[in-house]
Amino acid sequence: MDMPQGTTNEVQPEMAAAKTEITGDAPAIIVRRSIGEAISRGDLKPGQKLPGKDIILVTAWEPINRAGQTLGRKLASFGAPENLPGEPQSFNRNVAKIADLRDWHGYNGWEFDQQRSGTPSYEDGRFKGYRDGSAIGTWVAPELPILNGSDRDGKPVAPAENMLVLSRDEKSAFKHFVTSGSGVAKWSQSCTEHRGDPGFVHTVRFPDGGVSWDRKDYDGSCVRPVVALELNHLIL
Repeated sequence: MDMPQGTTNEVQPEMAAAKTEITGDAPAIIVRRSIGEAISRGDLKPGQKLPGKDIILVTAWEPINRAGQTLGRKLASFGAPENLPGEPQSFNRNVAKIADLRDWHGYNGWEFDQQRSGTPSYEDGRFKGYRDGSAIGTWVAPELPILNGSDRDGKPVAPAENMLVLSRDEKSAFKHFVTSGSGVAKWSQSCTEHRGDPGFVHTVRFPDGGVSWDRKDYDGSCVRPVVALELNHLIL
């Protein structure tokens, strides 16, 4: 069939150049995962900061109380990026100061109430706070296993994941754990009490790992507060 005179089977240039233009940015896809998932996938490792925060992962572990009872679930323990501000103090003064923290590195302090906890032991009160949730997501004084990986009897609990080991790791955010040259500043208090006398708590010397005791109402040391979060806590 002959084409009419003056027509062509070629596409006109202006039609070939015609395009559909999409304007505007594509919506960002935000993937949220739990702390436990991030740890299991290797995306969050001990010594690293929680995404979007400056708290530092120490370990995921199952807390125990003075009687040896376990919590029944693991928690992720994170350390602060610095010691509790101020001069080294007695344990009693340190925990009172921790209780007054408000939005310090994103979290408030946990207040130990002997009446509410039904015990004069900060260690057991903190454990009950984990059970009822009041000590979750709040600053507390750390347990000895978080500091040096051992329990009150010197038995290893988490030897590869604790502040002492991580403070010796060049890649860890805990590398500069001791921020002062004074002798007292090298000692860091735990809330783990003496088995026979709960008036004393274990302290750890950084970076050599020596262990001693502080009388709660007298001896002064630094403290590196920790915050515990549930493993199912969602993060970016």
